[in-house]
Amino acid sequence: MKPNNKLSFLVLLLFMLLLSSCTSFAEDVTPPPGYQPPPPPEATSTPEGLVYPPTMPDPERGEPIYFEKCAPCHGEIGMGDGPSAADLPNPVAAIGSKDIVRQGTPADWYTMVARGNLERYMPPFNSLSVTQRWDVLAYVYSLSMTSDELVEGQTLFLENCAACHGESGDGTGPDAHTLSQAPGDLTNQALMAEQSSLMFYETITNGHIDRLDTGDQLTDSQRWVLADYVRALSFELNLPTTDTVAGESTENADQLLGTGTPDETADEAAPTAEAVSAGGSITVQVSHGSGGDLPASLDTTLYIYDGMTNPETLSAVSSPDGTVVFENIDFVEGLFYIASVEYENVPFGSSFFQADAETTEALLDITIFDTTTSTDSISIERLHIFIEFVEPDILQVVQLMLLTNNNPSVITPEEGQEASITFPLPSGAENLWLPDDTALPLFETIDGVGVSNIRPSIEPFELMFAFEMPYQDHKLDLALPIDFNTGAVIVMAPEAGVKIKSDQLQAGEARDLEGMAFQSFSGSSLMAGEILSMSISGWPKTTAGIVATGEDSQSGLVIGLLVFGVTLLAAGFYLWQRSKSDLDLLDDIDDLDDADSVDYLMDAIVALDDLYQAGELPEDAFQTRREQLKQRLQAVIDAES
Repeated sequence: MKPNNKLSFLVLLLFMLLLSSCTSFAEDVTPPPGYQPPPPPEATSTPEGLVYPPTMPDPERGEPIYFEKCAPCHGEIGMGDGPSAADLPNPVAAIGSKDIVRQGTPADWYTMVARGNLERYMPPFNSLSVTQRWDVLAYVYSLSMTSDELVEGQTLFLENCAACHGESGDGTGPDAHTLSQAPGDLTNQALMAEQSSLMFYETITNGHIDRLDTGDQLTDSQRWVLADYVRALSFELNLPTTDTVAGESTENADQLLGTGTPDETADEAAPTAEAVSAGGSITVQVSHGSGGDLPASLDTTLYIYDGMTNPETLSAVSSPDGTVVFENIDFVEGLFYIASVEYENVPFGSSFFQADAETTEALLDITIFDTTTSTDSISIERLHIFIEFVEPDILQVVQLMLLTNNNPSVITPEEGQEASITFPLPSGAENLWLPDDTALPLFETIDGVGVSNIRPSIEPFELMFAFEMPYQDHKLDLALPIDFNTGAVIVMAPEAGVKIKSDQLQAGEARDLEGMAFQSFSGSSLMAGEILSMSISGWPKTTAGIVATGEDSQSGLVIGLLVFGVTLLAAGFYLWQRSKSDLDLLDDIDDLDDADSVDYLMDAIVALDDLYQAGELPEDAFQTRREQLKQRLQAVIDAES
């Protein structure tokens, strides 16, 4: 069944607002009694939420991001003394301190930036792209390095390490072939993301396999300087050449790392005359998010959208290092640019880039991943269930889940199958409803709800669907199959007149929303293969509308903004129920899937922009939803191509 276009668009906006509530405040949900978090992935797998740097992190690009996003709390030099630090109830970490930055790996810091640490009042920076997060981390590392230390570290590296590791650290030194095991590539982003300066210090001190032990040749201070330099090899550096290392060192550390004051940076990074002549240029950089080798070549397509119809397309083949440069691009303010490639029969695309009046060049990052048919890495962080009483003999069950793929590969269907995973529906379910637009498109299968390709993701994927169940004599024994390990379950239903009983759920506190009380129930640690069983009986004593009060809730499992999301969800389904009477009319309309059209999604982006401009959406929620819509638009373009 397909709702009409206006209804679909409204439900889409309601769904976006609901998910923004869940995403931004995921960590605020109070765990139920006895809650045990799911075990972390094994050390051999990519840490949850981590995407390796698509390009070499550049502190020069990260500097303005740091001053905008980080300096208000962490301070200009990262000592935790920013102007907003005094407003927080806890001390702000001195991330510019050597003692702190040396302990953690870049992967640890990246996860902190991506997911935030709400217990320490640090929000997740969902508005930053993968590249921007790594760039700002490169700048953070530069805060604890002085120019003299970097030059000294380079000298020590050339004297003690370059013979095996090579002058650039890529593992191709002249003596590398004499070792029983090839030296590590210190420019490999996947390898270096997992290494801290402390780890390098310990290796330098104690030696490793048949490498020379330099611990007794260098002072403790020198070992730390060398460790910090090795740590910096995976960042863009602007160090002296080997012929001038012994010369004077008068530059600042941020100059050596490619950064400086905003004015200096602007001068150094000014595009050359060639870059801005005869039109602009777009560089597409393909990287491998699974840590493997890039294909020797990839067919790359650049789409240029004017009015979101009939895009102009340009094609080229990537070089072995994954780069493609499209020359003579006439940037026009307001046009959208996106690039895509196909790898292992899966399309991958960049984020959208929108030109302005000053644009002369652009960089579009594309991260490809290996594929797998194994679903062992899938888990459900939380499952939200909302019970709606539609008619005296019908219940509607709405499921919202936060799904994670901890595998650094895209999960694809097995040969001959359409879905990589399926969420089975309980016996007796009918009239399935699926949203028109999600980050992971859903479709109906014989057994339930299917999902095709599931990519690695920094944040959990948010999936929602609904179905109806017969409610004879106001009673229902609901049995929901659990196909994947689930960390927590939250059930919400009207309190007055409705009873829910389950050995797997515990009742929480009721909340009163504009005269209608809601009861929450929580459960935890459901394993794949279990059945979530509950008995539902009764009928709500009030039919008052569900309206968010805006009050903050620190008790119970569903905080204020999540309740606000449920309110919007209920409104969307109320309108959908009303549309059922128009089914005969819809049957006469051509079967056009407008929700999967470029025009439709662009309309959604425009509507979202209007909501934000009207002050109806917070900044983080707006940026997150806009990015998801852009990704969906990209997926539609990939499918059409």
